[in-house]
Amino acid sequence: MKIALVATTETPIPPTGYGAQGRLCRSLIQHWSAQGHTVDVYASGDSNLSFADSTKVKLIPTVDSSPMDYFKAKDSCINALKMAVIQDSFNPYDAIQLHSDYMFYGTGDVSLDTSFAKKSFFVCHYGVRYNHEIAKVNLSLISNFQNAAILNAGYQNAIGTVHNGIPSNAILPPQNPTKDYLLFVGHIHPTKGVLEAIRLAEQTDRKIKIAGPCKTGSEDYYNECHKLAETINFRKRTNLISWIGEISSAQKADLFGNAFAVVAFPQWEEPFGMINIEAASAGTPVITSPKGGIPEIVIDGKTGLLVDSPEQACSRINEIESLSSIQIRDHFLANFTSELMAKRYIEIFDRATK
Repeated sequence: MKIALVATTETPIPPTGYGAQGRLCRSLIQHWSAQGHTVDVYASGDSNLSFADSTKVKLIPTVDSSPMDYFKAKDSCINALKMAVIQDSFNPYDAIQLHSDYMFYGTGDVSLDTSFAKKSFFVCHYGVRYNHEIAKVNLSLISNFQNAAILNAGYQNAIGTVHNGIPSNAILPPQNPTKDYLLFVGHIHPTKGVLEAIRLAEQTDRKIKIAGPCKTGSEDYYNECHKLAETINFRKRTNLISWIGEISSAQKADLFGNAFAVVAFPQWEEPFGMINIEAASAGTPVITSPKGGIPEIVIDGKTGLLVDSPEQACSRINEIESLSSIQIRDHFLANFTSELMAKRYIEIFDRATK
C-alpha cells in the first residue's frame, strides 16, 4: 500500500521533547515501512526518519523546521495538505492520513475532490468543530467516546475507532521498583489538573514528582501551582512536591516504573490521554477521572482508580497496593501497543477504500 502521512508541523518527527502526535507518527511510519508499505511523510524538514526503512519511506518537507508556534503551525499545516493534494494528482496514493485540524483552519482554503477525500483519513486527536472539508473525509476516532461528540458537531463520516498506542518495549517495568512516589507527567496547564495532583499528595502525605513544561499562555497557572507546592512543602517541613521539568523518552521508564501511581485529573473530556498507556506499559496504576475516553483505557479497581476528586482518591488510595503490575502491563500489551495501532489503521484503510 502506498500511504501519505501528513503530520502536524508543530514538532519534528520524532519530537525532541514534548509531542505525543509526533511520537505516534513515528511509530506508524516505522511499523508500516517494516510491513512493506511505502510511506511519504509530509512533515517539517528537521524531522529525522532514520529509524525507518529508507527504501520505503520518503520525507517531503512542508516547512524548513518545526515552527513550535500555534499561528505559524496553522499556515504550514495547510500548506502540507495542499502539497499532498498536488502530489496525489500526479502519483496517486492508496490512503492519506491527516494528523492536524490546522490543515482545515489555516490561512486560505483547500477544496478536496471526491477521489482524494474518499481515501483520506483524518485522525481526530482532539475535539473537532464543524468544517465542510473535514465532513468530506473519513474520520478516524481515537476513542469510542468521540462518537457522540462527532455526531453532535454535525459529522456523519466516522469510519471507526483506533486507540492510540506506544511501542511494546518503549517503557518496560524495572526489576525492583521503589514505588515510593506519585507522578504527574504533562503540560503544566489548567486542563491537566496539576493543582488537583498536588492536593492529593498533600492529603495523603505522599511525595509527588511533577514532570512537564509550562505551556505557552499558562504562566499564571504554572506560578499558582508552584506557590501552592512551596506553601505545602514549608508547612510539612519536607520536600513533598518536587519539580523535575520536561523529561526525555529515555527518562520515562525509570520515572513511570518506580512510581507508586501516576496521577492525572483532566479538567476536560479528554478523548484519550497518552499518560494512561505509558503508565500501564510500565505496570504502574493510574489515579484519574472517569472523563472522556479514559474509562476505555483504565479499568477501575484493576489497572487503576477512576475517581471524581482528590478527596475520593485519598479515601481509596490504599487499593493501589493490591493491583497487579503484571495484569496492568498485560492489559496494555493486549490493547494499546503501537504495533496493534498500525495494524488496525491498515485494516480501516482497506475497508474504506474497497
